[in-house]
Amino acid sequence: MSERRAQNTGPRALQPLGQYDPPSMAAPDTLRLKLSRLFAVFSSSKEGAFIGDDQLQQATIDTLDNVVAPPACGPVIGELEADLERWLANPDAPHIRVVVVPPCEQNGIVDIWSQGHDCEILTPPPSSVLLSEVETPLPSLEGDTLLVIPRLEHWFLRNRTGLVLLRRLLAALHLSDRRCLISCNSWAWSFLCKAAEIDMILPEPVTFAPFDAARLKDWFGDLAIADGTSAIQFKYSQTGEDVFAAETPEGDGDSDDYFRRLAAHSLGIPWIAWHMWRRSLWSERDVMAGETPGKDVDRPSMETLWVGALDELILPGKHPQTALMILHSLLIHGGMTVDDIRHTVPIVGESNLVPSLLKSGFLERRGDTLRCRAAAYPAIRLSLADAGFPMDQL
Repeated sequence: MSERRAQNTGPRALQPLGQYDPPSMAAPDTLRLKLSRLFAVFSSSKEGAFIGDDQLQQATIDTLDNVVAPPACGPVIGELEADLERWLANPDAPHIRVVVVPPCEQNGIVDIWSQGHDCEILTPPPSSVLLSEVETPLPSLEGDTLLVIPRLEHWFLRNRTGLVLLRRLLAALHLSDRRCLISCNSWAWSFLCKAAEIDMILPEPVTFAPFDAARLKDWFGDLAIADGTSAIQFKYSQTGEDVFAAETPEGDGDSDDYFRRLAAHSLGIPWIAWHMWRRSLWSERDVMAGETPGKDVDRPSMETLWVGALDELILPGKHPQTALMILHSLLIHGGMTVDDIRHTVPIVGESNLVPSLLKSGFLERRGDTLRCRAAAYPAIRLSLADAGFPMDQL
């Protein structure tokens, strides 16, 4: 491993909340990309690209799972492991450790970490308990092993009665001496700081360092060869350039621009970038007998995946404010059923917004649970910010 790679793409220490510095484009890069987009407008014919859009199709799930295998969390579990080892080994450290996780994390990184350690997982109650006006007994906090609350956002609902149990849980944790690891998504943490003053009760949280272009490029390159084969190559669909080629001395190659854009658009959040990367991979259509490709492209001896432009999503529907309220609530809670959404956004009623958001790719459904789609998060966040919604903080 080169010295540059070791310095720029290795594991990072978790950092205090509020110090997250997402990747951004330098001014010359931004100008170059704007000029590239302007040029693309005037040369948008299929002949202008190295391989035409009509020759490409979305890569199959099997192919994607071979070259961009889940889980979508990269080295962050190792970074979490290192942080928690230091915390557990320090007898003078606070007995509670809070890790604020960037949004749309669906792998359950704290659950994954917990599987290899002697700890007790505190299971959240169903929403019916959270909404009940009858006081529900708290689970016992007694014990000698580490207590883990993997998703604090599942312990409340943004509702008139939906915070009662959480407040009692926080008070009990504050009085307990038992070691406890709490994980909470960034949107829920920001909401709870205002609604329940959680930052006045719990210790200062930590979060993960952002992924820059170099880290993403190395991570995805490592994923592509994880099975020990080099039978697939990645090329930029506009130019045919090797995506994982070494960075040019001037830093102005197409692949360098692509990973800078990906890092900036994903806000340096690894699972957001992972999903966006998968969505940008295309394979070449099989040419039927008698057909002539739209452009004379040299056929490589190995399979090629073509890297296209990053998706630009547009919020659907005639009532975007209501749609934003749904998306905002889902970001806070990390995922809900339609009935739970109606408890947090009552004006949804019998609206067709949820099916519309599913169809347009802003939401995804797993069983009865709806979540914001990770690849759509950059567009969702921008829309929420433009509309003046309370935002999260990393």
